[in-house]
Amino acid sequence: MKKLIVSGALLGLAATPALAADMKIYGQAHLAGSYLDNGASGAAEYSALNISSNSSYLGFRANYDFNEHLRGIAQIEGDVNFDGEGDNAIYSRNTFLGLGGAWGEVKIGRMDTPLKVLRSRVDLFGNQVGDARNVMAGSFDNRFKRSILYTSPTFYGLTADLHYSTETEKSEGAVDGNDNDAWSASLTYRQGPLYAAVAYEQWNNQNKAKERDATRVAVSYNIADVVRITGFAHFASYEQREDANTYGIGVRYALTPQVALKAQYYTLDSDANNADADLIAVGVDYQAAKNLRFYLNYAQVSNDENTRNDENTRNDENTRNDENTSLAPWRSGSTLNKVSGVSDETAKAVAVGAILSF
Repeated sequence: MKKLIVSGALLGLAATPALAADMKIYGQAHLAGSYLDNGASGAAEYSALNISSNSSYLGFRANYDFNEHLRGIAQIEGDVNFDGEGDNAIYSRNTFLGLGGAWGEVKIGRMDTPLKVLRSRVDLFGNQVGDARNVMAGSFDNRFKRSILYTSPTFYGLTADLHYSTETEKSEGAVDGNDNDAWSASLTYRQGPLYAAVAYEQWNNQNKAKERDATRVAVSYNIADVVRITGFAHFASYEQREDANTYGIGVRYALTPQVALKAQYYTLDSDANNADADLIAVGVDYQAAKNLRFYLNYAQVSNDENTRNDENTRNDENTRNDENTSLAPWRSGSTLNKVSGVSDETAKAVAVGAILSF
């Protein structure tokens, strides 16, 4: 009922003449049919056809120019699970209030961290079977809650982002001394066909076992708008456990303006013994219209005998944590995050999906 009231209020604002030009309703419907096989036999075997909603969302965005030097920004965005799973709030994704001008932009609310943004800009299979987060080291790729984000103006292709969260746990208010705070920062360079960025993120916690930090480097280069080459490195370290890194490369080739082939390889390199994993993904995209895309993907994750889906190799903030399960190519960016792989086995998946943006 509360969601309906909020939605109605926003729609009412959109109908107000003074704000009509500044209000936008947007979203994405991303549905996929997938055949999953965890590669195991016996009691641990799993193979089945699934339907999933992959990071589908609905959002409301407003911009208002107070004067030529100052503008207001507001956004409310939430997950929409078309397969009927979950009870996601209308504000579960990037939701904030901010101000902007020639000096940059400041936002307060719940937002992707600069570290997370780096991966999403070079991951050729984001929110699909083959998503790089499925073998990402560490409990990262999150949104900071109770946070403030500053984005600088762009100078000679360079943009800086600085993000701070006063409290990352689920308590109503910050603990004494802000012991559960976190911060993330990035420097991004864009010039013509080149994108390159570096980011650092640190999570503090009263429970020292949860303290962690990571550094990321991401790069992509477009050749004549036909070939896109991507590279990625992620270095994660922990206060009281083994460190782990993830490395990846990818390539996308446009056969025609509508059809593109893509492939990527990511590897998890853990300091723990025999706890590595490799992700291979290949696929084809078909751009049927400006806002409608179809895809066919195959992906697999090969797990070592000690690879576990624990805090050292956790996918994202919504991934279930089970010491008896391992990694799979379908868990991240999807409602399939309860289905896991098996240690010392190769989990495989084939998926057909459709993405409608509006």
